[in-house]
Parts: sequence; structure tokens; C-alpha cells
Amino acid sequence: MPYKTKEERHAYYIANKEKSLLQSREWKKRNRNKARASYTKWAKKNPDKVKSNRKAYYDNNREAALAYSAKFRADNPELVKENLARWKRENPEKVSAILQKRRTAKAKSGGAYTYEQWIALCGKYGNKCLCCDKKKKLTPDHVFPVSKGGTSDISNIQPLCGPCNSSKGAKTVDYRREINNAGHSSRSNRRRG
Repeated sequence: MPYKTKEERHAYYIANKEKSLLQSREWKKRNRNKARASYTKWAKKNPDKVKSNRKAYYDNNREAALAYSAKFRADNPELVKENLARWKRENPEKVSAILQKRRTAKAKSGGAYTYEQWIALCGKYGNKCLCCDKKKKLTPDHVFPVSKGGTSDISNIQPLCGPCNSSKGAKTVDYRREINNAGHSSRSNRRRG
């Protein structure tokens, strides 16, 4: 293209749009790896644009996108399985929130919480188990169990480590405590049921 400035290139593109698009498509076919590398580099610099473009495409082509996704899953079951397993390993808290929401919906108890709310709740209590007061991997525990009509709203969730959560079982025990202004904690009343 003989034009040097961005404005001149744009004017040429507008004047010769069909020809430019055809040339671009042909170049991409001949240079798939270069085109992919170029797009990947651009996408890393512009994640918000990528996200909005994908959302706009999905909104405008929902049926085609769903059909493509279903075909991809059918054609690549092992790849889909590997990707899902990796995502689950990398996002255990998100998986937990999704499973809790599903469990509550199944029990028709209502309520839900997000991954962000769970992280904030753990942070509020210093990322420690409220029962044993140790820094261990935390799991969400329902103060009032779903099996007894409790919801999965964040106000009914307390962070406990796995062993403490398992030993509590389906009992109603409230280990939550209020953090006072001085940063000290005091355990709230414990209720057993």
C-alpha cells in the first residue's frame, strides 16, 4: 500500500473496502500462523475489546455460537474434559460456589453467593477457620444447614477448614464472630441443634 499515514491508509481502505477485505482474507489463509500470532499479541494488549467483541458476536449470533460450541464439545471430548479439569483445579473456590448454588437450588432453599463474596468473607475473619482458629484451606459452611431449610445466602455462610466442617456435619453451630473497632475478635453465641 503506497500510503504512509494512518489517515491515508484508512481513506484507501474505505475507497477499496471489498478489495482490501479480500486481500486480507487471502493473506490470512496463506499466513495462518502469523495471523494467529498477530491476533494473540493484539488480544493480550486489549482484553476489554476482546471481551466486548465476543459478547457482541454471541448476542448477535447466539444460535450459531451455541451450535458451534456443541459441535466443538462433541468433536473434542478429551480436550474439553482436560480444560474443564484444569479450570476446576485452578479455581476451587469458584467451583465450590457453583456447587453450593446448585445444591441450594436442588433443595429449593434459595440464596446464593459469589466467589468474590466468599473471598471477602474469608478476609473478614483473617482467612482462618472460625472453629479451630487455624490458617488452613477453608470451605464454606452453612450456619443453618441446607438440609434443615438454611439458604446459601452469604449471610448464612461461615469459613471452616475441612475437618471442622466435616465434624460439624448437619448441626446448627454459629462460629462467626464480630470484629470490633480495635481489630480484636469475639466469638458470637454458639447455637447447636
